[in-house]
Amino acid sequence: MFISRATLHRPWPSRPQQIDAGRNAGGVGRRHAQHGVTLVELMIVMVIVAILGAIALPAYQDYSRNAKRTEAHAALKKIAGLQERYFSSTYQYASNASQLGFAGSIFSDSRNWRIDVVSGNRTTFSLRASGNDYTDPECTSISLNGEGAETAVPAAHADLCWGKD
Repeated sequence: MFISRATLHRPWPSRPQQIDAGRNAGGVGRRHAQHGVTLVELMIVMVIVAILGAIALPAYQDYSRNAKRTEAHAALKKIAGLQERYFSSTYQYASNASQLGFAGSIFSDSRNWRIDVVSGNRTTFSLRASGNDYTDPECTSISLNGEGAETAVPAAHADLCWGKD
């Protein structure tokens, strides 16, 4: 075996070196992989979620409110159709829900709105949808009459309540 001169002059370690799995071939230590997240990273994610929530929540509430108002419109127009059918056989409009075939109160499909037959006579009728399980401060009630007039309470929000705004 050939021993170089450089090997002879190099001091031998007093104890054997341990092999470190965390070191690369150059002997420079690598950091161990981190597990979990830091508090700063968690706070950044929370801020992003809060910002997205602040943007999305009002949009969702508007969408939900408009969907419920549309449900009231559909229910009113359905009962208006029943009024026209009643008129075609009796030549007057129904003055109550029982004349239209309902045993009790009339509700929208998801029961958010109660539909009342306010009046009915030989020339016209009036229907009103008011919140049952739902409260809408901008549209306390939504009304439709035989001439097709679409009104609401408060009156200033009629266009908003009927989706014309």
